[in-house]
Amino acid sequence: MPGGLFAISRDFFNEIGTYDPEMEFWGGENLELSFKTWMCGGTLEQDPCSFIGHVYRKRMPIKGTVAQVFRNTIRLAEVWMDDYKNYFYEYKNYTLNMTIGDISERKKLRENLKCRSFEWFLRNIYTEHEFPHSVFFAGTIKALTKPEMCIDNGGKVIPIMYSCAISAESQFWYFTTDGQIFQQAGHICADNTSVVLEKPSCKKYGKWQYIAESKLIKHEPSGLCLASQQNSDRLKLATCDSSNAWQTWVGQKRRSDLRFPQ
Repeated sequence: MPGGLFAISRDFFNEIGTYDPEMEFWGGENLELSFKTWMCGGTLEQDPCSFIGHVYRKRMPIKGTVAQVFRNTIRLAEVWMDDYKNYFYEYKNYTLNMTIGDISERKKLRENLKCRSFEWFLRNIYTEHEFPHSVFFAGTIKALTKPEMCIDNGGKVIPIMYSCAISAESQFWYFTTDGQIFQQAGHICADNTSVVLEKPSCKKYGKWQYIAESKLIKHEPSGLCLASQQNSDRLKLATCDSSNAWQTWVGQKRRSDLRFPQ
């Protein structure tokens, strides 16, 4: 929800700690308020018949920076997201090389309120969001034949090979222990010899297996392997051949120091 467009009981607002006083300008306050409302015993409701106006000034007396948004969201993650913050840091390629201020009082607030875990929030409140679980790899997937090329979601339509971009959301994939390769745009699925993008899931198409020794990605039901192509940006399935460089893949993490909840 927007961080400034809501109605709330004053007593409850004060009870859950109002806004984080160390957040600067804007960015992150909307998520913090949403998380702690649900996790600390409240509810967030939408009234479809309400009308709220938001009047902007002609000229802003102060200007925010991207660094302030980063700082705010890192404060949010450190206090409220538990180990799931590492997915956020990996996805956004964030590093904690900036001063985010003292968060001890915000953590103490959460402890005193006996707020639930972020995992509870994901499983019970934000159930429509497919959050990764049992991830053994998160990052970009590159073809060894062309290390400058990465698997991309192809405009959220079909997975393709595209020039690697260090923080491109379209090239960030989760590979789970139950054989799924996915991101927010969808799952990489195989139907016969075609490789497609499906949402919300493609478990009906079977699992993928990464074979570390040969660097192959094998589609278990068909026994075929994921392959890039010399004269096309499309992916395909082909008879597995570890000597075929077009079938060899390597994952590149954006950060190597993070552990994900299992």
